[in-house]
Amino acid sequence: MKFKKTLFLLILLVVLVAVAFLLERPKKMAPSVELFPEFTLEAATKIDILNKGEDVILVKTDTGWKLEDATGFPIDPDMVKKTLESITEIKKENNVASNNPENQKLFEVDPNTGIEVKISDTNSKILANFFVGKTGPDFMSTYLRKVNSDEVLLCPGYHLRSSFTRTSKNWYDLNVNSFSKEEIEKIKIVEGEKILSLKKDRDIWYLTDPNEALAKKNLADDIANTLARLRGSDLLKADNLEEYELSPPKKQILISLSDGSEKIITIGKKNDKNQYHLKAEKNVVYLVPQYNINKFNKTFEELKEVPPEKEPKEPEGPETNSQKIDMPPSTPPKVDSKIHQESKEKK
Repeated sequence: MKFKKTLFLLILLVVLVAVAFLLERPKKMAPSVELFPEFTLEAATKIDILNKGEDVILVKTDTGWKLEDATGFPIDPDMVKKTLESITEIKKENNVASNNPENQKLFEVDPNTGIEVKISDTNSKILANFFVGKTGPDFMSTYLRKVNSDEVLLCPGYHLRSSFTRTSKNWYDLNVNSFSKEEIEKIKIVEGEKILSLKKDRDIWYLTDPNEALAKKNLADDIANTLARLRGSDLLKADNLEEYELSPPKKQILISLSDGSEKIITIGKKNDKNQYHLKAEKNVVYLVPQYNINKFNKTFEELKEVPPEKEPKEPEGPETNSQKIDMPPSTPPKVDSKIHQESKEKK
């Protein structure tokens, strides 16, 4: 009797384990499918962002990405790269939020509420075409719908929506230069008849003009670092150079790099917002905050490294009067015997 009961319990246990295994077994995941298999970063030469507030069209040229509008301003290449990379990450994999066309407005992926994005190549062939919708419930994802499809996907990545909601101005390439501080070997600042020159030998900076001297490393490094990281706060067309006091140049900075090339920065007048007009290689005028330009207004004396003063040496030779006063007498002072005797007689 006990044996039958034990066998029954054992069989029941095996059945429960099997059921638990079947229930807990992970569901078969749908295979990951690329939404735009023909799209590649290299093939993309045009990005149309059709937003209800402002349409932005970016085009790839021989000199880099630019806005296809009246300004033709250069576009930040890093922004474009990150935006295109976000498209390569779009996949269909168990992330279908809806198949109902009536829900497209809810997710803001219909033609009236969504942001349409169209990527094409040099032959105007469309590589990717989709609607970017609202942010997902976790604020780290975005709803997206491929054009001519009813499937609404919830795609990971908060940057997906932010990449396509920028205005034209937010795409500007505001970096004045494209070299690093380590590449700078010489800096010459010319303002009228005044010339101030710095030269780097390994990590040591020297003043070479108007005189030769060792330069203060912290100030010279600050100038070089500012030149390498110089950014504008806005762009203007380069068609009023005389008005901006950029032609003829009011102040110029000539930078010699380790590869033998030379870069020229021209600094013009200051506007009423404490921004200086500045011209570099690209055919645009940058507006640069005054605190950056102030870094280049150092004088020779300010940059010159002053050698530390030597501590005065203690005098050698005979003892000084102060030493004699401080020294206690080694023997009692002698007293004249005659004077001592006369003193006793008077008493």
